Amino acid sequence: MDKTCTRYFTLCKIVEDQKVDLAALHLRSQAEIWFNSYILGRRNLTWEEFIFDLCARFKDNLGSKIVEEFNKLTQVGSLDDYIC
Repeated sequence: MDKTCTRYFTLCKIVEDQKVDLAALHLRSQAEIWFNSYILGRRNLTWEEFIFDLCARFKDNLGSKIVEEFNKLTQVGSLDDYIC
């Protein structure tokens, strides 16, 4: 997310104090709900702080989900069945 956003911000000449608000417009579902609570009472939030907190909140969810799905895989049939 950060690399794509950084490229967009550079191309569109987005000023520093608009980056978080602009990115927040594109949040959906759980991220949008999280942001609405997260932003309350915060002033002068930097892009770097936002990215750090966003990744800390959601990074493990994605990794855990992938590992969980991988761990559910089971072999059915024999190797010969798979090859043929």
